[in-house]
Amino acid sequence: MKLNHLGITVTDVLAASAFLETYFGLEPIGKKRPNLSHLQDENGLILSLFRGTKITEPQTTHIGFIRGSEAEVDELYGRLARDGFKADPPHHSHGYTFYLVAPGGFAVEVVC
Repeated sequence: MKLNHLGITVTDVLAASAFLETYFGLEPIGKKRPNLSHLQDENGLILSLFRGTKITEPQTTHIGFIRGSEAEVDELYGRLARDGFKADPPHHSHGYTFYLVAPGGFAVEVVC
């Protein structure tokens, strides 16, 4: 069985959608609206963003992106930092990883 889609609550749908398109290559599906947006990754997974006001525990509720190497993790971390996003530097944990809270209030993990 293959996971087809996942929906998450974000505080700003348009900002969250732009962030995921810019830094993670997700492609929009259909019309973007301030209260709902659908994005798709290269494997066909659809991520639905729903506007809401309560984002709980962004440290544990997160979406993750796998990179191919530590150098790729470092490159993306540097790009995000240069663009003003705050995150602790990558470190070795369950992989080489870092987390950040994205526009819209949800957490993103980048790992290899």
